[in-house]
Amino acid sequence: MAKTFSYNPIKITDYGIDQMRFELGDTEVDGENDTCALCDEEYQAMIDRANKDEKGWKWATFLCLKAIRMKFSFEVSSSVGGMSLSLQERYKVWDDLYLRMMKSFESPKANPEALGENRPDEGHYFNLGQGSNPRTGALFAPWRGKPYA
Repeated sequence: MAKTFSYNPIKITDYGIDQMRFELGDTEVDGENDTCALCDEEYQAMIDRANKDEKGWKWATFLCLKAIRMKFSFEVSSSVGGMSLSLQERYKVWDDLYLRMMKSFESPKANPEALGENRPDEGHYFNLGQGSNPRTGALFAPWRGKPYA
């Protein structure tokens, strides 16, 4: 099966190959394999996989970045005579995008210092009266949902 490389800027809002190429900056299709990160079929496979898993467009973008990163990870920079090729630079750009997107999928975590065993209160994160208002003199019991005396 022959690889195809296409890009139509009119279709960059249809959640398809054209939008994916636009969002990732892979729009120079005239050079085909030499200028494109992935072919149309590869992009479509990643979009279909994300749709099948019902994980959405952001996940499809992540899968495409993962595939591009793996494809370019084997390219090395070299110089022969007076000519040099910096192919690792392409990898660094895609790797940066991949790492930023991976970070966006991480869930927030509690401050480890607030949960540590070396804290003066022996590592307790929540304390009795934490939601109380000292100006009113009322204590608040969050498990009851109301103030108590």
